[in-house]
Amino acid sequence: MIERAGSPEAKIDLYKTAIDQKLQTDQALAREYIEALRQLATAVKDTATIGYVCEKEASLSYLSGDHQQASQGFEEACRYYERAGLYDLSIMACTKSGVMLSLMGKQVEAKAVYQEQLGAARAKNLKPQQAYINNQLGTLYHYQGTSDSAIVYYDISAKMYSELKDTTNLLRPLFNKAVLLKRSNPEESLATYKRVYSIRERQGAIPEMITTLQAIADLQENNSELVSAFQSYEQAYRLCKAYGYKTALPNILTGLASLKMDQYAHNEALSYAEEAVGTAKESGQVEGLLNALSIQASAWYYFGDKEQALKVLEEVLSTAASNGFLGFTVQALIKRALILTEMGRAVEAGLALQEAASQIDSGIGKEHLLFFKDTKARWALRTEQYEEASTLARESYQAFLNVKRYGDALGALNVLLEAYEGNKQYTQAVALFGDYRWLSDTVNQIRSITDLKVQNQEFEFELEKQELEAEQIKREAVLKAESSRNLAIALATALLGITGVVFAFYTRRQRQIIEQQRDDLQVLNQTKDQLFSILGHDLRVPAMGFRGIARKVNYLLGEQNYEGLQKFGRKIEEDASQLLHLVENLLHWSLNQQKGRKYRPVDIYLRQAVQDTLAFFIIRASAKGITLEDSQLQDLRCHCDRDMLGVILRNLLDNAIKFTPEGGRVRVWTEQADPMHALLCVADTGPGLPAAIIAQIEAGEGLKTSTPGTAQEKGFGLGLQLVFSLAEVNKTPVGWRKGEGGGAQFTVQIPLAEAKGSSSFAQRQYL
Repeated sequence: MIERAGSPEAKIDLYKTAIDQKLQTDQALAREYIEALRQLATAVKDTATIGYVCEKEASLSYLSGDHQQASQGFEEACRYYERAGLYDLSIMACTKSGVMLSLMGKQVEAKAVYQEQLGAARAKNLKPQQAYINNQLGTLYHYQGTSDSAIVYYDISAKMYSELKDTTNLLRPLFNKAVLLKRSNPEESLATYKRVYSIRERQGAIPEMITTLQAIADLQENNSELVSAFQSYEQAYRLCKAYGYKTALPNILTGLASLKMDQYAHNEALSYAEEAVGTAKESGQVEGLLNALSIQASAWYYFGDKEQALKVLEEVLSTAASNGFLGFTVQALIKRALILTEMGRAVEAGLALQEAASQIDSGIGKEHLLFFKDTKARWALRTEQYEEASTLARESYQAFLNVKRYGDALGALNVLLEAYEGNKQYTQAVALFGDYRWLSDTVNQIRSITDLKVQNQEFEFELEKQELEAEQIKREAVLKAESSRNLAIALATALLGITGVVFAFYTRRQRQIIEQQRDDLQVLNQTKDQLFSILGHDLRVPAMGFRGIARKVNYLLGEQNYEGLQKFGRKIEEDASQLLHLVENLLHWSLNQQKGRKYRPVDIYLRQAVQDTLAFFIIRASAKGITLEDSQLQDLRCHCDRDMLGVILRNLLDNAIKFTPEGGRVRVWTEQADPMHALLCVADTGPGLPAAIIAQIEAGEGLKTSTPGTAQEKGFGLGLQLVFSLAEVNKTPVGWRKGEGGGAQFTVQIPLAEAKGSSSFAQRQYL
């Protein structure tokens, strides 16, 4: 066809078209066309076309990875274009030579080229070239780590492309900016990604839309916008299904599974993970398959089927080994060791840890080192290597705190406390109790805040959905009116109907909001009154005591009476512990009053949970001469909210010690009440508790005043009230009766795990 063209100019145009078509798909044929065009351009002395030939030869060098040759080719093209008076093409070719220098790591030379060509573009008032060069300068500063300068150039480039109405090239600086801001300014990054998505949506660029939605979902998940992240992944999933893009499906499904695990919906997580595995196998994506298998193993673990989780991990290990993805091997080995440790198979767990350690020492999977240390600490604890367990758990605890992974830090701290106890290092264990309480409260607060965010996002989504439905009704009414003979009448009717629907919806919604706000205000007002009462009475007493002690301490320091100082030091510690207990109860009580506490049942071993709580009261009971007995703790596996049970037991023990006289006894034991339930019992040898007080609390009236303990300990009037309110949420009814030797005996009925049919284990970020 080219040979049949009449004039040289026609042949040149045909050659250029053929080269542009084949440059990416058939480089050998493109090279033949380029050589033929060079000969023709040389024969007719077409300088501009020779510049084009040099530029395309440089592009071929770039595609083959020869950046040096490409840079020289672009420079040669630049000179030919300039001789032909094509300054726009000359500037672009020179700028591309700078891009090649940047790819070779010659940042200084590249910057000099960019700035020279930017000056030339400004002198010629060439806006597209200025926009392109500003984006390249932004990219250069981006990879040099100079984020502020990069953002400035990206913004300039985006603004110029917007003014030029060049949406295709506008995507370059916008996307670069979104990537750069992911960590430093996630909110602006998210807004930029959404702008990129809207442009790609208008262009109908489906693959790019899917990629952008994945980036948006990732950012939303990191910002704890779990509902929004799920919607973004779902939208990407629907696009993949509708247009047959299977490549992105495994990662999208893995993201959906991960989000469902964050929301403790393990059944749904399993469903998404299984589909992700299937699509990855079907499309032959090894890395996508390994990611999907890893999340599937985690879902089975949380679902309570550890054997199935181990089977999936075996598939991860074999697939990773046969395809050279050794980083996945390390991660799977550590997960395997963790599960085997929890199953009591310590020898197999130790072998898995040895293999993981060998690979980490060789430089593979170093990003999993913290996970490895944390898991090995648990294994060392189970094998009674308490010294090693405490060392590793202490390192893990501090590392998790540094990166603000408080849930994992709490798990590591639990291991550390148990290791200290096993090694009889009671002083070190007691010193960490304050950290344990603070961290436990922090984790609960984070969970509560996340739950509130999810509820708020779900409400906003539902409201937006209703608005869209109303808009759809409006559009349908307008379309019907347009097809009617009497458009004016139909339109008026539709508008009246829509106005009525919207008004009715708005009125009903406003009435619901007002009623809800009224109820919420009443609850808040009651909460406020009770809080002020507690803060004004019970918190004021120890606070004034602290002031008196402080004055006494200053006096004793002046007198150098160190024996007296030790005495007051113990008093300060007791009062501080009392204040901490008050603040903790206030937190749990206020959350429960405002319905902010979520019920999160998991499988627990009751004996260990009770012993963990008893450890907080050993010193206090000993100081009062009270014997704490826990010899009849059966190791029953129960299903409840561990944190709520801990608060219930702490308050029952606090009351028991408070009202037991010196030389008395507090017993804690567990037993199986029936095939479905266990009983946790707390009994004391104090004066007992009037039935009227229990009736008052069970009726929800609360206590107006508190009763001093046998050693005149101050009370807060919240403990038993919190016990009964949390017991209702936790589905662990509390009973009360007179003890055998007088005193009071409380029982907490807890569902057995075997009665639930499936288990939901303590949440860990790694699995």
